[in-house]
Amino acid sequence: MNKKRLISLVLAALMLFSTMLTGCGSSSDEDTIQNMTDEAERYTTTLNMYVVTEEETTSEAAAAVAEAFNKITKAKFKTQVNFYFCTLDEYYDIIEEKIAAIEAAIQAEEEEEKRRREELKRLKAEGKTLPATTAEETSDETTAEETVLNEWGLSELKYPEETDRQLDIIFITGYDRYKDYAEREILSRLDDSLSSASKKLKDYISPVLMEAAKIDGSTFAIPNNHVMGEYTFLLVNKELAEKWSYDPAGFNTLYSTMEFVEDIVKYEPDVTPICGDLEMTNIKYFTIDHDTLNYVEAGPSVVAAYVGSKAGAGSRVNMRNIFATAQITEQMYAIRSFREKGYIKVDADPSQPFGIAVMKGGYDLIETYGEEYEMIVLESPMATEEELYAGMFGVTQYTRNLDRSMEIITYLNTNSELRNLLQYGIEGVNYTLDEETGALTRLNNTYMMKMINTGNAFIAYPEEGMALNAWELAKKHNLDVRMDPLLGFTFADGDLNMDYVTHIEELSKIYFEKLDACATAEEYRDFMATAYSELAADTVLKEATTIAGEGSPNYIYNEWYNIMYPPEE
Repeated sequence: MNKKRLISLVLAALMLFSTMLTGCGSSSDEDTIQNMTDEAERYTTTLNMYVVTEEETTSEAAAAVAEAFNKITKAKFKTQVNFYFCTLDEYYDIIEEKIAAIEAAIQAEEEEEKRRREELKRLKAEGKTLPATTAEETSDETTAEETVLNEWGLSELKYPEETDRQLDIIFITGYDRYKDYAEREILSRLDDSLSSASKKLKDYISPVLMEAAKIDGSTFAIPNNHVMGEYTFLLVNKELAEKWSYDPAGFNTLYSTMEFVEDIVKYEPDVTPICGDLEMTNIKYFTIDHDTLNYVEAGPSVVAAYVGSKAGAGSRVNMRNIFATAQITEQMYAIRSFREKGYIKVDADPSQPFGIAVMKGGYDLIETYGEEYEMIVLESPMATEEELYAGMFGVTQYTRNLDRSMEIITYLNTNSELRNLLQYGIEGVNYTLDEETGALTRLNNTYMMKMINTGNAFIAYPEEGMALNAWELAKKHNLDVRMDPLLGFTFADGDLNMDYVTHIEELSKIYFEKLDACATAEEYRDFMATAYSELAADTVLKEATTIAGEGSPNYIYNEWYNIMYPPEE
């Protein structure tokens, strides 16, 4: 049996034994022995990886983590990773300096090559002998495998030195930074990897995150999977609904609960009618930042769109006269009526019985209230731009090896051992796990990282103090996550008529002041009907909300929508 074959069999046996010992720590589909022969025979390589750490982290603790990380990656991939731990306030300056140095070296090399060719051309023209060229350095792929003696005098594989022209794996946060790196061609396209060796990432990372990572149809970084957005639930007391002959699952709006709430007030005086405050849901007002012309979440405005509970990327948002949309006006009336009658108990104890409530939060609300209350989803979680681009790892165009870099990113997002190591440090040194519950306890603050900065949250241990089933609930939560249908939209992309904007803002001030001045809920409802008629007759507002007139908000939005989501031919 030859030496390479023997190494392959030994590594395969060790991997199988490790899988049997670690159980849930590294699932069988994460630590398979597939392609172990190829891994044993591959060449050694050295990558670098730039990560963001917290200020408390010491250089000693970071070095220990890097050493432990490399024990895994060397055994698994024959890949050494040189780590650069930086705090966020210095991180991007370091990255930009590195990029500038590499680009300067490339430019200098190109200029030298140009000079050399011109010199050769001159010598040839003069009939002089051309100087002998030196042999090009061999790449990692063709370098014969070498060994060195370690500190114990044992032979181990030799890993090449990192080069000055090398920048492999970098951390990225924020859409603007991500887009900038993509447009400057700093980042490598990763789609080929995602269709082949790294395709398992699609099983571990939210489809919404993966979709958001595309710029002009290409993926330039791998998002760190995490929980996004929050639900808005309408809670309806099951027992009381059935007691007074209501279908608890039949309510889908605040307006639909009005009669039920009246019955609670009338027949159940010891029960809080409405627990907690109420606010408008499923609405996007026409409000913009005048400096940037970006859409902003604000309001109120007489121009708005009702956005359904599951509307997401590709859903059309039609801005129109707010009083022409029943889903909005009914909600406005219900809140005004409940508030006027004193049914809303802002400071009520949610652990005590109540008729209805509107609560925002995660999937854990179902665990807390789902037995006693019908949980109607008014708004499913909508990922914000900040959440979608909170943390990613990309591979630069200056990488020593794209495939090997993607192996590290893939393993970090699919293997819990490597993931927990980068997040928490070394067990027994930086943290401990309760033998019975698996709960994590930090032993010190010498190694501190943010969960969003280090990879897939859902395969890491829950942070100290978190519920042990937090990630299981978060996975269910993320199944309902949707993308904001206005994500990426800006009025700056069109020639927005600011006279329309001014007119809408002036009308909004007038009409909402009049609404607030209404003495009763019934007067409030009557005025909304009047406002609808008056605004419907406003010719400027009509122009401002049409998709036909250039310069109108809806015209600019419609142009953007048709580019983003072209109609099927």
